[in-house]
Amino acid sequence: MKKTILFDAEALNELEAGVKNYEINILTSLKSKLSPDWKLLLVVQKKTSNIPYEFQNEKFLALQNPIVAFLQILWRARKKTSRDGSLGSEIPPVVESSASQKSLSPFFVFIVFMRKLLLYLFTPKMLLLKLQAHFYPDHFFQIISFSDWILPGVPKAMIVYDLTNFTKPEVHVQGHSKYIRLLFENTTGKKLEKEITFLSISEQTRKDFLNFFPHVDPSRIVTVYNGIDFRLQDYIEKERGKSALPVLEKFTINKPYIMGLGTIEPRKNIRTLIKAFEIFSQSHPEYKLVIVGKKGWDYDFENFIQSLSEPVKTRLLITGHIERTEVFVLLENADLFVYPSLYEGFGLPLLESMVLGTPAIASGNSSMPEVLGPQGIYLQNPLDFHELNALMEKVLFTKSFDKQKYIEYQKEQSKKFDWDKVSAQIIDWIT
Repeated sequence: MKKTILFDAEALNELEAGVKNYEINILTSLKSKLSPDWKLLLVVQKKTSNIPYEFQNEKFLALQNPIVAFLQILWRARKKTSRDGSLGSEIPPVVESSASQKSLSPFFVFIVFMRKLLLYLFTPKMLLLKLQAHFYPDHFFQIISFSDWILPGVPKAMIVYDLTNFTKPEVHVQGHSKYIRLLFENTTGKKLEKEITFLSISEQTRKDFLNFFPHVDPSRIVTVYNGIDFRLQDYIEKERGKSALPVLEKFTINKPYIMGLGTIEPRKNIRTLIKAFEIFSQSHPEYKLVIVGKKGWDYDFENFIQSLSEPVKTRLLITGHIERTEVFVLLENADLFVYPSLYEGFGLPLLESMVLGTPAIASGNSSMPEVLGPQGIYLQNPLDFHELNALMEKVLFTKSFDKQKYIEYQKEQSKKFDWDKVSAQIIDWIT
């Protein structure tokens, strides 16, 4: 009988985002590296069309959890997001204990209890599985998945992407961090004393984790860096060299252009990039700014765009969500990639620009110096658009700056990040 690794693959059902990209790549690597006597069991609540085509033929165990479905309906029904981002009644009621510590309301506790009970009743086949490990690559602070209740004692590894809900609650929707922290304290937080292995995607995230949870044995949280997206490697091998014109024409983009990438939300700091470009374009009207990313929770972003001058608006393009290969084409053909994020757990877009040979500017905070390395060009104050404009001028127009040498440095630095190294560390933990 093959030994089984339970792999929570729910993020495959999402649109393209960091967690989904992680799952796609680690699954691809693990499938190629695991010995024949091991198998992966992929578990989702429901298999949807969002699952990437390369995994559509995989065997999934679909567990439609009735309580989770009910909670989702309740969440949407109660959601009353205001224009300023307040979540109002989205936050479960909080009561104060005798120790003045916050806990979830009795209603929510009852729902969680019923969820546990129904999982016992509706997933009896899971009780019979001979599992050697449970790999949980979703956000570690969310409610622990079903295997924690019906398969106690199974070794577990959880990915820690970032702790922005703890370190920078201001970059999330108002009230969201409070809700996440309540969930954490009543679920995952209670299990920190148990033998769960935490895999951090950067040293910065590991430091944040130990700072907030100093009672956890440091040996139980290990840094396991991300790697270069396998789809990017396929693009380089199969598509690179083909004309970029069809993609550029699709989005009506004329070169030269500067590119930004990220969900339209405050943490990605897109506004600072646009403000810097507004100054930059006064001296370089031939340049355009292309922003690739789906709409997030920056509710006033459209009003911000409308406040820009007409010349800037005509040089600004926001594509929304696009296909991965299209991202690679646009990134490779950009004159400059700017990543002014306020905080990153790793920063995959930064790594992708390095691989594709596009010079990059990044914020000098959080994990980004780990990715771009000691010779990277950093924005010291990510909110200072004048500083960012000066850096854009430096990379693109300062004669003393050797852009080609910088590109070669980035490519060499990118070789440090490899999914096969990631899967080797995970397999070592499993075995």
